[in-house]
Amino acid sequence: MLDVLENTMYKYIDTATTTTIEHTKLGVNDIVKLSVKLSVKLSVNQTKILKLIISNNYITIKEMAERIKISETAIQNNLSKLKIAGIIIRVGSDKSGYWKIVET
Repeated sequence: MLDVLENTMYKYIDTATTTTIEHTKLGVNDIVKLSVKLSVKLSVNQTKILKLIISNNYITIKEMAERIKISETAIQNNLSKLKIAGIIIRVGSDKSGYWKIVET
C-alpha cells in the first residue's frame, strides 16, 4: 500500500550571520519512528500527507486531496490532527507559506 520511497527534505537553519541548508533523507520508516517517539498513532492518510509534505513542503490542500484521492475536508481534518500532535506546523500565510515537519 505504501511504497518505501526516500524523499528529500531541506531544513533551513538560520544562524547569526548566515543561513545553511542541511540535506536529510526521510522515508516511511522515519515517519513511523517520529510517530512512535511522539506517542502518536498515525493513520494511513496522515502518513500519506506527511510523505507529500516531505516531497514538497509548498503543496496545497487541493493538491494533497487530488493525489491521495480524498476530500479537501478530510485533508484539513488530518492536517489539524497532525498540528495538534505537534508533528507539523504551517509557516507563513495560507497562500504563500509552507509546511514544516517539527524536529524532535
